[in-house]
Amino acid sequence: STMPRAKRKTAKATAEEAGSKAKDKKVRPVVVNRKGSTTSKFSSKKCKAWFESYSDPDSSHIEPEGTIRLCEDIEVLPEDVVMLILAYHMKCEKMGTITWPEWERCMTELQCDNTAKLALKAPRLRTQLDDPQTLRSVYRYAFTFSLSAEDPGRKTLDKNTVKMMLTVVLDGKWAALNDFCKFLDSATVRGINRDQWDNILEFSRSVHADLSNYDENSAWPVLMDEFVAWFRENKGKQAMEA
Repeated sequence: STMPRAKRKTAKATAEEAGSKAKDKKVRPVVVNRKGSTTSKFSSKKCKAWFESYSDPDSSHIEPEGTIRLCEDIEVLPEDVVMLILAYHMKCEKMGTITWPEWERCMTELQCDNTAKLALKAPRLRTQLDDPQTLRSVYRYAFTFSLSAEDPGRKTLDKNTVKMMLTVVLDGKWAALNDFCKFLDSATVRGINRDQWDNILEFSRSVHADLSNYDENSAWPVLMDEFVAWFRENKGKQAMEA
């Protein structure tokens, strides 16, 4: 009889596994790979060698394990918004994989050919989301990027992925973020589609923290109507208990 074929792991599962493996390892002093000058002129050759120091020799791409090493070297967590902004500039098509053309596109634009230069740029990359147009673009990309880790043909993101991605992009930028994540836990909705995802951002930009200016007659999706009803009911309960 033929052996059953092993189910292929999704990129997300591989990334999560690599993350937990990194956590499980005995704690050792991290030697930060800050190799290279921050003032030298950009070199495509150095940039390629730098890419190859992280890439998998079998696939010639940077796989989740390589991405985790890169995060350690530039001293950011894999879930830091800096990594999403980098993926956005690279125009990464698949979560957990970085190809050489994607890397080259981004690093040439940033003029980075070593770890030291990228580590220096990280704080500035984070502030790019202070620009409303860039925030909107990165936010929209986050949906496509997250969907790339799912089965082909999927049109919705599961609630856990939505909560994780919303926290990555909107933490500190939306006062009702924690409330919305709690609402998602209790909501009957199983997944979030592109239209709902885009509307969450518009809602976070235009509706006050206490939702006092929410207009039920506007063309918000049912999801947002349900959130407002949940929010008001819960805040009412809290006020009565206080």
